[in-house]
Amino acid sequence: MMARRINKKCLHCAGLDIEIAREIHGDSGDACWNPKICRRRRSHYRHRAENNAKRRQARKSGEIPQLISLTVEQPIVAMVTLYKEERKDAPLHAVSASVWQGTQQIAVVEAVHCLGWTPRQVRTYLERVLVKLNESYGIDNFAQMLNKQPRECPIEACPLTHRLRNQEPQI
Repeated sequence: MMARRINKKCLHCAGLDIEIAREIHGDSGDACWNPKICRRRRSHYRHRAENNAKRRQARKSGEIPQLISLTVEQPIVAMVTLYKEERKDAPLHAVSASVWQGTQQIAVVEAVHCLGWTPRQVRTYLERVLVKLNESYGIDNFAQMLNKQPRECPIEACPLTHRLRNQEPQI
C-alpha cells in the first residue's frame, strides 16, 4: 500500500501562524479551513520529520528506548528574526532580535523597519546589535535566524500590518 501524497497546500499552511492560516484559508480566503481537521493536520505536517525518524529508529531497534533525563546548563543565546517573504528576491521588511536562556526569554531588541536599507546597512545594524548584546550578555554571534512573514511584523505603526488589521471582511 502506498502512502498518501503530501498536500503541498497543507504543508505550506503548517508553517504559518494560526491566525494568518485562518485568514488565508478561512471564510475570507479560499475557504478550505476546517477546524475539525486543520489543527491536527497542521501539527502532523510540522512534526512529520521527527515522528518518521522516531518510527524508523523504533523499527530498527525493535525495543522501546529507556528515557534518561539530565539537567543541562543552558547557555544564553541570541536569535535574529527576519520579516521577509519567502521569495529569494523579496526585500527585507523588518528585523528584530531576542535573547534566550533555555526556554526563558531574557531580552528583546525592538523590531525596526528595513524598507530601503541596503544589505550593508542591515549588516551594520546587526553588528551594532551584537556589540550591545556582547556588552550585556557576552554574546558574540546569533545562534539562530528565524524567518517570518511581513504580515507578522510586530511594529505598531507598520503600514502593512495596519492595513491587514483594519481590513473589513468582504461580503
